[in-house]
Amino acid sequence: PRSTLFPYTTLFRSVGVDGFSAQQLARTQSCSAQPIAALAAKGPGFETYTVACDSGDALAIRCEFGNCRVLR
Repeated sequence: PRSTLFPYTTLFRSVGVDGFSAQQLARTQSCSAQPIAALAAKGPGFETYTVACDSGDALAIRCEFGNCRVLR
């Protein structure tokens, strides 16, 4: 049997240590007023995020030891 909480589990996403920084970077890039960073990959010392933009495009953001940059 399904849990009654099942519909709410889709609200949660995988977030890493630098998720907030990735969202801030997306905001400075005028990607979205309310960007949501989703963790795409994680390794020793780095995390990669994807952020859906209001324009329909997406940003790929890589954070290494707390320093985030947009992948072009």
